[in-house]
Amino acid sequence: LTKEAPEKEARLAAEAAAEQERMVSEAKAREVQLTQRLSKTAQERELSLTQEAEEREARMAEEAKQAKEKLAAEAKAQRQRIEKEAEEREAALAKEAREREEKLERE
Repeated sequence: LTKEAPEKEARLAAEAAAEQERMVSEAKAREVQLTQRLSKTAQERELSLTQEAEEREARMAEEAKQAKEKLAAEAKAQRQRIEKEAEEREAALAKEAREREEKLERE
């Protein structure tokens, strides 16, 4: 019995060491997996944020373009109204001048 005790103890110690080694190895493998998943998730998030920023920038550029076009159209319409009013005023003044001239000629 005493002769077998050291062998049994050595065998149990070897089994415990092997089990500990296996657990450490599994823990390292899980850590690598988690690190890779976190890295992948971080890359995907970064890509997603970049895409969102690009889409937001494109939307803002389109909105700015549309606002500029709208202002240009409004300015053109206003200029045309002013030109039309000026032409109408000029025509009215010319008509008044002709009428005064005709009146003077009749008198």
